Amino acid sequence: MLGVLLAIAAAACWGASSIFARLGFSSTRSLTSVGGTFASMLASLGFIVPVTLLFERQALLSISGEAILWFAVIGLITFPFARYSHFKGGELIGASRASALSAASPLFATVAAVVFLHEALTPFILTGILLIMAGLYSL
Repeated sequence: MLGVLLAIAAAACWGASSIFARLGFSSTRSLTSVGGTFASMLASLGFIVPVTLLFERQALLSISGEAILWFAVIGLITFPFARYSHFKGGELIGASRASALSAASPLFATVAAVVFLHEALTPFILTGILLIMAGLYSL
């Protein structure tokens, strides 16, 4: 149950981030998507470093080198590139459309999981893919 609540909280926070990004960009002409991404990443870092050191110090010290490498790859893809793309998309097509299109991430995760991790495509997953594609088409 906690996992479901945390996933819903993550979705709500990502949805709210689009609104706040749009408000930030509309409040100034001098801030670009790159500047917004940088400010957002600094704020994230300022929050997560103290929280991690306070609550997860031992777990942080026990991470393997391979795990650090994979999480570094995630960090490079997700935060600077995906966040910049999301902010720029919101700037160009609006926060609601950009957020809705970002909701296609499970489609890409499924394709990657099948290709790289050899996960099985179950009828439920295929149904989910079709529903995501139908939602994207309706946009």
